[in-house]
Amino acid sequence: MSAPVDDSYPNPPFLYIFYKDSDNGHIPPPPPSIPPPNTEFRSFGRMRTKNEDMCMDMPTEKMYKSGPNGLIDYKSELRRLTREMFFVYVEFLRVSSADPSRHAATLSTFNRIFANVQHLLNCLRPHQARASLEYALAQQVEAMRSASETLNTKIVEADKCLERLADQLANKGKEGGI
Repeated sequence: MSAPVDDSYPNPPFLYIFYKDSDNGHIPPPPPSIPPPNTEFRSFGRMRTKNEDMCMDMPTEKMYKSGPNGLIDYKSELRRLTREMFFVYVEFLRVSSADPSRHAATLSTFNRIFANVQHLLNCLRPHQARASLEYALAQQVEAMRSASETLNTKIVEADKCLERLADQLANKGKEGGI
């Protein structure tokens, strides 16, 4: 199944709740969103509409299998196609070395497999973007937490040092040293 252009941007990861504007937890309203294009827009040198699928139909023969509900097992299909592509590449090398005039058939098979692999990878790009963003935000939250813990330990150390200095000053004042 292909995702339309409206769904090409992933939902924000669940970690956005950790970002607050102030201590009382008030989160300011998000900035206004960019209005969607009215009719057509240019993307990668091609005119597109906002209702167009992000994963275009295959220009060549579809060599991967879809489930009964239209879902694709990307991992197994990519693994199967890359193994087949390797086999066809070895066959292409064998045919090219034995009889260079017969290489066209194996080369066209290789191109079809390569187009199918590229199509499956392009269909996975929105998921990859969502996972990358979620990972980056998780790393930022972890860095903020560790920095906060470090700051809290430094604050406790500074408080202990100030208490110790205050006790020393109070003791010297009692002894009449000040």
